[in-house]
Amino acid sequence: MTGRRQYAKGAAKREEILQVALEVVGRAGPSGATVREIAAAADISPTGLMHHFGSKDELFAAVLAARDADSTRFMPAAGPALDRLTDGLTALVRHNADVAGLVELYVQVLAEAMGVDHAAHAYAAERYVRVRAAMSGALAAAVAEGDLRADLDPDVAGALLVATMDGLQNMWLYDRSLDMAAHLESLLLSWRAPVGADVASAGVDT
Repeated sequence: MTGRRQYAKGAAKREEILQVALEVVGRAGPSGATVREIAAAADISPTGLMHHFGSKDELFAAVLAARDADSTRFMPAAGPALDRLTDGLTALVRHNADVAGLVELYVQVLAEAMGVDHAAHAYAAERYVRVRAAMSGALAAAVAEGDLRADLDPDVAGALLVATMDGLQNMWLYDRSLDMAAHLESLLLSWRAPVGADVASAGVDT
């Protein structure tokens, strides 16, 4: 029982550190969010913090994974697939604009993590597979519902959507006047089915 309690306590402290790190990085960015500052905010020593995360790279990879988990709250649970996708993604990128440090961390870590030995390499590789699949699935549902063009390949469009979001974040870091949500919404609007098109005429089985 003692071991189980210690494990639970350690897991709780790790989660607390992650939540603190999300706030610190979001405010200060990856360069300003030092291990010492995060540790102080989490009421733990830098050595104690490194006990839970073997390196700063590992901590930042965990922060991005926690950011991904939190992003699901922006996706509506009900409604037409295209509306849910559009509303969820635009709400997400508007939120990202309020936590510039996390956007900077995301861009920085994914660029550095190409090396297979990087602590975030597995996270980055898995994330792209998972996010592309999620986008493709949402787009396929919207095609089936007749809201998107029938000639749209959901797998290709899903990859393009992920690439667009990443590219917009890169550009936004250089020019904060860029409206990421408006550009993203414009892309999705360009894929909409023509007015008057229906599922049957699109050749989708009902």
